[in-house]
Amino acid sequence: MTEYDRDWFLGTETDQDWQLSIMKEKPFLFSLGRDKGKGTYTSRVLTKQEIMAPSRAP
Repeated sequence: MTEYDRDWFLGTETDQDWQLSIMKEKPFLFSLGRDKGKGTYTSRVLTKQEIMAPSRAP
């Protein structure tokens, strides 16, 4: 459970804690949502990854 508390955010994207988790650079974000009009549910998992920036020509 310690890993989940430290490394994961579980909730909705509209939750203020979602934004705080991004700012704290939590490595894993999971959101769950519902579209009442369509009667569907959505989920999203985001994983923090390092990317290489293109180098500039001199």
